[in-house]
Amino acid sequence: MSDSESSMPFGPLFRAQRTLIDQTIETQRTLQRQSIELTRRSTKTLFGVLPGTGRAATRVDDALDSVETTSDNLLDEVQERADTSVDSAENVAETAANATEETADEFETAASETADAIEAAVEDVEDVTGEAEDDAEETVQATIDAADESVEAAEAATEVAEEAVDEAEAADEESTEEPEPEPEGTPVGELKGIGSTYSTRLEDAGFGTVEALAAAPVAEIAAAAQVGEDRAAEWVERAQQD
Repeated sequence: MSDSESSMPFGPLFRAQRTLIDQTIETQRTLQRQSIELTRRSTKTLFGVLPGTGRAATRVDDALDSVETTSDNLLDEVQERADTSVDSAENVAETAANATEETADEFETAASETADAIEAAVEDVEDVTGEAEDDAEETVQATIDAADESVEAAEAATEVAEEAVDEAEAADEESTEEPEPEPEGTPVGELKGIGSTYSTRLEDAGFGTVEALAAAPVAEIAAAAQVGEDRAAEWVERAQQD
């Protein structure tokens, strides 16, 4: 604080102006950091449930860090400009206060210019903050779009892999299926008097060979082939003679 701040009646005015500038810059800085942090958390939550987005998440973090650094630098520059304007106005006011009453109008003009400069500085802060937020939103949206494309590609690859696995399993099942064993002995259908209908019935009942027919009871053969026992007895006898 300069000696003029305590000696001249306008000291409280300039202190208030500096306080207003500091509070405005700090408020904008806090809002900007909160916005960036919220965006960072949102993207981390999104990338946490999407496969293959690690590199995209890193790019978003780098972009947000860059936005935060740029925003801080711009806010520092705006604050420096505003402080310079207040210092300049204070010097003018000090000179005017030490002059005659004829310079009162000049001092009033200087005070008005100072107020205008402060207002312009505040507007610069708001503009810088808005531009930084827009840049951050565009960067995050572009990264999210890229992540969506990566997810779609991963899903397509997964579908192809699942189809390949299904085909492999089907081929494996076909290769491991055991062929039905061929009946040992002479097929019963080759015996005279037994056509395809009767041979099928006998095969279903377990008498698919001439050897099995020869060893079976007549009653069981008759029941299996759905014929009379006399006819079944002839088949058994032929089988035993064959």
